[in-house]
Amino acid sequence: MLLIKAITGSMSIDGSTATKLTLSVENIEQLFDAAGRLLAAGEGLHRTYWKRFHAQENPNQAKLELIGIMRQSETVPTLEKFAREQFKESWNKHKTEIKKLSASVRVRFNALIQSSGKAAPQDWELPDQIVEKKEGLALEKHLFCDADGQFFADLNTWEAGLLADEMKKKDFVCWLRNMDRRDWAFCVPYEMGGVTKAFFPDFAVVRKASKGFVVDILEPHNDSYVDALPKAIGLAKFAEEHGEEFGRFIFARKVGNNWQYADMSDKGTREKTLKMQPGSDIAGLFT
Repeated sequence: MLLIKAITGSMSIDGSTATKLTLSVENIEQLFDAAGRLLAAGEGLHRTYWKRFHAQENPNQAKLELIGIMRQSETVPTLEKFAREQFKESWNKHKTEIKKLSASVRVRFNALIQSSGKAAPQDWELPDQIVEKKEGLALEKHLFCDADGQFFADLNTWEAGLLADEMKKKDFVCWLRNMDRRDWAFCVPYEMGGVTKAFFPDFAVVRKASKGFVVDILEPHNDSYVDALPKAIGLAKFAEEHGEEFGRFIFARKVGNNWQYADMSDKGTREKTLKMQPGSDIAGLFT
């Protein structure tokens, strides 16, 4: 139950405990702005609320109402759920028209999806061209290349070694360096410490198939890193939901001179991965 009285600048909030505050105009403004930051930092939505609902005879009433509402523990989760539902409905309604817009304009819409901090599925679309620094090795058969057919990439020894092995295969066509946090990058969500994070596997490799082409996702990763299991689980979950749209989902490690693979497109490997608990040794996933 929420009861607010603000005729002379006093506010009572009745819940599990009762709190009574005597506020000056300055106090009200400070608390009102703080409520606005909780509602949507930098957006000024609290001012919009006040403009719509305030009464001339008691202009502070609407401010105190919003302060009281934002003090309730269920307010922000309820608003976030409602906003996600409304955004999803609007996105699904207009996504066909959005796809027809130019890449520079689509970036603004994609930023709205990413701004929530929650993982949300998006169609993976690559731009016509990308701009990257000319540093590292000059490599061939990249999906994007300069006038000489080269792409420059700064790869560590594991990345370079895995890519070299893939390029030797008869069905290899081309590859993509999946650049962290580019607006076009391929991203897989994973959870670590109760927080959803973004995982950008190192490579996408295009191979010839019996009918057209398939795209493999490859991530050479030291399994001693603390994020190895969470990322492997994230890749397994993604493969479970979207596996039919790709070829292999490879989580690779190097032991001595040999590569070992955990392919999340394989049902057995995927099921074994998803059953693992934090702190588990993932060595048994690799073959």
